[in-house]
Amino acid sequence: MGKIFKDYFLSSLVRAWEDNQLDFFGASQKYEDLDLLRELLIEVANKKWIVWCEAPIKGPKQIYDYLARYVHRPAMADSRIQQIEKGRVLFSYKDYQDLDKESKAKVKQTGLKIMDFISRFLQHVLPSGFQKVRYYGLLASSNQKTKLSTAKNLLAPGVQHTVRTIKQIIKHLVGRDIDQCERCASRQFVTSPILPNRKWIDYNIQWSAKRAPPWVKPQGGINTFL
Repeated sequence: MGKIFKDYFLSSLVRAWEDNQLDFFGASQKYEDLDLLRELLIEVANKKWIVWCEAPIKGPKQIYDYLARYVHRPAMADSRIQQIEKGRVLFSYKDYQDLDKESKAKVKQTGLKIMDFISRFLQHVLPSGFQKVRYYGLLASSNQKTKLSTAKNLLAPGVQHTVRTIKQIIKHLVGRDIDQCERCASRQFVTSPILPNRKWIDYNIQWSAKRAPPWVKPQGGINTFL
């Protein structure tokens, strides 16, 4: 896992450099020199990367509770911002490490410089092409007055539903019986599977059992850059 993650990360970093999407500031400004950047990438590529993938200490529910606070609403409600003055933003937050008698997180206050506050807030803005949780299918807004109401009527108590077989459903969709010949109208079919010979089957089963699952190698790669 560490090797695959390293390949993807460094390949993406090289592509970002090729597309002029990397900006160098402060101590990293020296890597605008291509030779120094190449030396850095070689050093990083030769290191062994360790991916931390342990299970959450308090179980998966802890992860769900954390994500649930962000997937359907903004990172911070306007009501949490208490005051803005002298270049600082004072806002409230819940300290989940400090619980009250009812085991609820205590509400506390803290402050950040305006630019630091904006920087942290923008970390919760979804990238282009992503959306917050929304309704699709029957629950989509465009279907609320048509398909959704129809579905509710069908699921209403006391409504008698007609159970149809697979053959009846297909006949309704394609307009004919699937067990009736188009030419002679006969309903007597004999189904025979057409399979490769035995040697072909044995050979592929033997190698498929030993073959590892496929994975897609990242495009480009650090080797092309170096």
